[in-house]
Parts: sequence; structure tokens; C-alpha cells
Amino acid sequence: MNLQKPVWQWIWLIGLAFIWGSSFILIKKGLNSYSPEQVAAYRMLFAAVLLSPIAFRNLKKVNKKNYIYFLEVAFIGNAIPSYLFAMGQTYITSSLAGILNSVTPISTLIIGILLFKTKTGFLNTIGLVMGLVGTVGLVFSKGAQIDGDLPFSLLIILA
Repeated sequence: MNLQKPVWQWIWLIGLAFIWGSSFILIKKGLNSYSPEQVAAYRMLFAAVLLSPIAFRNLKKVNKKNYIYFLEVAFIGNAIPSYLFAMGQTYITSSLAGILNSVTPISTLIIGILLFKTKTGFLNTIGLVMGLVGTVGLVFSKGAQIDGDLPFSLLIILA
């Protein structure tokens, strides 16, 4: 498998889009049988099991002084959002959760500018604004209304 070939790039892109897109539906289905905490814990457990062979193989390459940073990234980037998504989706639809998740690039830019003094280019800003306009359009379209569940929508945005 040569990842430099466009066909493999497309296969991976489509596969990742399917996995990413279906996760919101699977969270919602899981909430039919489990509590939000259980759904989040199962998501983290399955991810850990699937990624553990790669992690253990590469763990010796990581400087032990950097373990704390990996734990920070694990909690801030994975564990906390996993719980927030499950709690938020108790009252909002999986499609709205997916739409609200599209504010992630904008949040990343804001955090980068505020915390790391990152500079952004004109085209990046235009792309982010276009994405925000699309997100707002989808949220307020007929099929994805918030219907008074703003606090739960904010959990998704916070995630």
C-alpha cells in the first residue's frame, strides 16, 4: 500500500469520513441502552484496545519526561470531549451533533492565536469563515433546529 498514490489517499479519506460520520449515530444508538458516561467509557476503551498495538510498539521512542504531555492531550483531546458528546447527545440529534462538531477548526484557530500566538494566512481565514457560514446555515436550516436544547448544543461545541 503506497500512500503516495492518489487512489490510496481517496480510500483512506472515504474510510475515515465514514468512521467519523457514523460515530455520532453510534453514540445516539448507544444512549438507547447505556448512560452517557458508559457510552463515553466504551468509546475510550474500544479506541485504547484498537490503538494499543501501535502505542506499545512506539512507547519506547517517547521520552519519559513527555508522558505528562501525552496524558494532557489524551484528557483534553479525547476523554473530556467523549463525555461531553455523549452528554450533549442525550437531548440533541446525532445530525446536529455532527454539524456542531464542524466548529472544531475555528476553535483550533482561536486557541492557537490566544495561547500560542499563531499567525494565520488570508486563505486560511477565508476557508474558516466559509466553514462557519456553512455551519450556521445548516444549524438554522429546517432539518437541524436547536429547539430549546441550547445547553446540550453548547456541550458539543465545548467538546
